[in-house]
Amino acid sequence: MSLTSKNPEFQKNIWLELSMQRLIMMPLIIIVLLILLSVSIPNCDFENLANFSYVGLVIILLLWGSKVAHDNIISEYNERTWDWQRMSILSPYQLLIGKMFGAPIYNWYGGFICFIFYVFFEIASEKGNFIDLGINSLSFLMLVITLMASSIMFALVRIRKGSARNKLKSGQIIFVLIIFGLSTLSDSFYKMMHFPTYQTVRPFLTRKLIENTFYAIWAVIGLNQAFRHELNYKNSAKLWYLFILTSSVFKGVMSCYQFSDFTYLYNFIFISFLIHAIVISYGLLVFEVKELTQFRILLKNIKEKNFKFLSYNAPLWVLTFPLIFVGLLLNWIFFSSKMLSHENNNVMNEAFQVMFSNNRSIPISFFDTFSLMLATFFFVIRDFSLMLFLNFNSKNRRADTAFLLYLFLLYFVFPLISMSNHSIKPLFFPSLESGNIICMILPAIEAVLILLLLKKVVKTENKLNN
Repeated sequence: MSLTSKNPEFQKNIWLELSMQRLIMMPLIIIVLLILLSVSIPNCDFENLANFSYVGLVIILLLWGSKVAHDNIISEYNERTWDWQRMSILSPYQLLIGKMFGAPIYNWYGGFICFIFYVFFEIASEKGNFIDLGINSLSFLMLVITLMASSIMFALVRIRKGSARNKLKSGQIIFVLIIFGLSTLSDSFYKMMHFPTYQTVRPFLTRKLIENTFYAIWAVIGLNQAFRHELNYKNSAKLWYLFILTSSVFKGVMSCYQFSDFTYLYNFIFISFLIHAIVISYGLLVFEVKELTQFRILLKNIKEKNFKFLSYNAPLWVLTFPLIFVGLLLNWIFFSSKMLSHENNNVMNEAFQVMFSNNRSIPISFFDTFSLMLATFFFVIRDFSLMLFLNFNSKNRRADTAFLLYLFLLYFVFPLISMSNHSIKPLFFPSLESGNIICMILPAIEAVLILLLLKKVVKTENKLNN
């Protein structure tokens, strides 16, 4: 009772979500479904029932619970009660507990019932093993925490982008959750089909537990930072940079661990860092707020070299963007030095030929890697400028959707149509197909053109606002 008495948000959600009727209905429905499945399926044994219980755990807790956690914030925003919570004396920690464990408390209750059945049937089956069952259960719990925290953060981002005059729809998250849930189920049943005994599945389960625990910790930290932002606390960029750095190193180490080969550990870490910077930047660019007024303030503080202000107030996509340049520079220096070394020359050349050129007879040079990294940077500049151009244009009301459509056309449709013509390949993505000069010039021209359009639309909007 101390948790509820010290956390009004958690206590409120318990009163709203739990009633005697609902507490009775959940176990009755689960038991009836398990009985029907056991009767209707021929030769249904304890292992089948354990799998059904696990599926119920995924549906009730992972998918439904994450949707409830997301929709709870959206409904409070639509009902005009979210701003009241932001002005209350609730701390970020109280909001975190209340939203993650209070709003989906009924799902946690149903998930606990499914978990009891899952443990019972798994132990009763021939493959039952307490150690591996405990590892798998803890790994699933970490996965639930990660997805719930991510769903709540997604809701907070939508609120920042929303208009107080319009209600937000709560059903958009369900498609992402369904895809995530299906991947979770396929990943879990993969080990059942490919590992005949628990002795062979244990390394797989251990690796998943380590990965899920790592991202669960960062998801909770990120959610706490998001609530701090909502309650007008100042968040430094140091924690965000620490997340990207540790995640890059972690992914690189886990990739080497998966293949049981740490020979190319630095390769994996540097590539992982670049991929993190690019993917996260593009994702944040789509989801975060992009306003012309905010852009003017950022430019003003950049010119004045007010980096302290930027550290506390700049959007995450602005803070992440410089890491792309750092990642490209590190990869160029590292891979170029590896190509100059005799023992790795053939390996690196072959890797670059497979990824960026169909001509295997020409070796990749030091300048080729430089032009390739620079071309990649120009493509990023082009895409970011295009996104800002669409958002700053007052006539475009669905800029984010239009941007995703443009990316689909630029990186998939157009290259697919012109697949036979390798000479225009550098127009669409980084390539060494037409030589290193063309590889740099074409994306540079595209980036400059979009930047000029962006400059023009900024001037036009400034005149309209003035």
